[in-house]
Amino acid sequence: MNICILEDDIVQQKRLEKIVVTLLEKHGISCNHLFTTSRADNLLLEIDTNCSSIYFLDIQIKKMNYRGLEIAKEIRDRDPYGSIVFVTTHSEYAPLTYSYKVSALDFIDKTQAELDFAKQIEECLLIANQEKCKLNLPDYFIFDNNYSKFKVPLYEILYFECMEIPHKLRLVTKTKVMEFYGELCDISLHNNQFFRCHRSYIVNIANIVSVHKREKKIILKDEKQCYVSRRLLKDLIQRIEEERIFCNYI
Repeated sequence: MNICILEDDIVQQKRLEKIVVTLLEKHGISCNHLFTTSRADNLLLEIDTNCSSIYFLDIQIKKMNYRGLEIAKEIRDRDPYGSIVFVTTHSEYAPLTYSYKVSALDFIDKTQAELDFAKQIEECLLIANQEKCKLNLPDYFIFDNNYSKFKVPLYEILYFECMEIPHKLRLVTKTKVMEFYGELCDISLHNNQFFRCHRSYIVNIANIVSVHKREKKIILKDEKQCYVSRRLLKDLIQRIEEERIFCNYI
């Protein structure tokens, strides 16, 4: 799931982003991309209809009273299944959201008590995550740095490994092998499917077929393999069991 925040007040930006990150960790919700901006045109560039998305929009942007509503309409035209949430201090604009016919998920007042504010955000994230499951849209791993930018469906990923060339990584999927510059620590570990099993490997536990304890070897789908360190073997097995993934232990 992608999460986009349009807010021109930097304090409110950080407030909302912090709450969202906390809730993602609390509920183990997979987030491919969390994007925050004060510019409406930047947000429109981030729309990705290949992945489920939720948009948190302020209504008044750069002193333009209805800019958020206009952006919501553009979002709905491009992303008919995305979840739109208005977050604003202007509660008097609530009735207007219906006239724009964007099927908003919720209208959240910034001025309410912090616990109530966070509770509404939480409810919206949970609903959007449920809708993602209903739509059966694939989640993506998105990587973007100064050297590389690409996205790969999570279900395709088998593992990442460090290469002999400094700062270079290899991504092994079910269908191809990709090489790019980066660090394992740059790869988001917020997704529950990824596990750092070795100093040189990150594995997608959803694609593990078996774990060879004595050889410290992980066998993945398509007979690919990587390694797990002695120190992390127990944690890997625990993680597999927590995620209820069928796996053979040898």
